[in-house]
Amino acid sequence: MEKRVVKLQLLLTDSELKEIDDYRYGNRVPSRSEAVRILLEQSLERWRQGTGTPEDGG
Repeated sequence: MEKRVVKLQLLLTDSELKEIDDYRYGNRVPSRSEAVRILLEQSLERWRQGTGTPEDGG
């Protein structure tokens, strides 16, 4: 696993935070940070499949 060295701060609405927490508790994710990482990775994977990656010119 790649070492985490960058800190990213986000401003969220109350409803966005509630959705993240609902996902977290529904999937037994240990922390909000991990839930956000999982959701971000899932979104990036869908993007890669739909548009390609920068490496392949997509």
